[in-house]
Amino acid sequence: MEFSGFIGPRDPMGYSFTETEIQTLDIRDQDHVLAANLLLPFSGQNIHGNIKFGGKARFKDRTSDLIGLLFEAGDTDFYLPGGINTAEFPPSGSDWHPLENVVAFDQNAGDPGTATVNYDADEDVLAGYVQSELWFGEKFLLLPGLRVEKTKTSNRSLAGLDESRTKTEADYSDVLPSLHLRYKANDNTNVRFAVSRAISRPNYFDLVPYSFVDDDQRSMGNPELDPVRATNVDLLFEYFDARFAGVISGGVFYKTIKNPVEIFESNPGSGETNPNVSKIVQPKNSDGDATIKGFEAAIQKGLGFIGLRGFGVVANYTFADGELVLQNGFKRPLVGQSKHLVNLALNYENPRAGFSGQLSWKFKGEQLEASGEGNADDPFESNYKRLDLTVNQRVSSGITFFLEGRNLTNEPLRFFVKNPVTKRDQNLQVEFYGASFLSGFKLNL
Repeated sequence: MEFSGFIGPRDPMGYSFTETEIQTLDIRDQDHVLAANLLLPFSGQNIHGNIKFGGKARFKDRTSDLIGLLFEAGDTDFYLPGGINTAEFPPSGSDWHPLENVVAFDQNAGDPGTATVNYDADEDVLAGYVQSELWFGEKFLLLPGLRVEKTKTSNRSLAGLDESRTKTEADYSDVLPSLHLRYKANDNTNVRFAVSRAISRPNYFDLVPYSFVDDDQRSMGNPELDPVRATNVDLLFEYFDARFAGVISGGVFYKTIKNPVEIFESNPGSGETNPNVSKIVQPKNSDGDATIKGFEAAIQKGLGFIGLRGFGVVANYTFADGELVLQNGFKRPLVGQSKHLVNLALNYENPRAGFSGQLSWKFKGEQLEASGEGNADDPFESNYKRLDLTVNQRVSSGITFFLEGRNLTNEPLRFFVKNPVTKRDQNLQVEFYGASFLSGFKLNL
């Protein structure tokens, strides 16, 4: 979308659509896994349990192929039929649909950005562990463990002619201890405590050494990304109610994260060769450590006790307060961390008829989309709500028909910056994807 600039920003005639794009993404994964485990039980006067050893080797290969067709308006202008405001886009009552006008657009040879994001990625992980299950009477269960992992990655962009410039490799090792404690207060109630170290590897695509320009933005991969390492502390309460087929749980958590991977936006430097580029977007390890603290509550309950046999509800809420402290002492929210997450679902299942379905609603609160470096503004993603539907119907023995509907209410993704002067949000981008549906048959052999 392009703003002409010759009239007010709220006048619909000031905005014209200049292009639309259709993309096809083909991702193929191959996984080869080899695992072995050994369990040795033991018992004593006041303790019994087992000790478990094992190892696992996983070799993963991913190929991503993105084909994009870019349709440009050329000399034809398409204007919005309604007004613009900072809170809503397109405005209520707008009937503009870009794909209905696609025949009037000129097809480009292809989106130049799609070739550069095609890639091959290999990830090999060798792991070994030892874990013990220790029962002290019938109420206390202790689970200490230790896991050692060695990771080797190789990522190659399929756009470059010189493989030495487009292929990167990395390898690293991690020692990951853990300790879990469960106290069984009674037959219906458990209290759990856990402390552990964990590793989160970078996304395959983020490691690919790609670089492409879309409008005024250059997007880049980062083969120098390090894995994110975290220490987690959790305290959880669980209550099971067999009479009403229900589970109620709640807990608190605290996490420390070292050098989290975030999306950074910056102004182009002196080495930028494209004069049209005004923004560089790239994933990086943040120069600091983060903490996330919060609580969660969930309930899962059947509704047969009120006469709705086969129906059930699932509801959960998570509050997560994340903060990143940079080495210079500056504090800010974590990129991609929303404070409020809500999930609600209504389920129905009829085993005799072979039918099951779920209607779910999800809410994700406002979150920082990227960190602005230098003079660049911090973009935020607005609150997001989504309604989904899933249906499964057994057709015959071993064959099930399924239907999945996502974003049934066509909720948009909205990105904005916060204006410290007017105290109002200013739209950066609004994306509409519409409802999407997937249907087919599942074959169980």
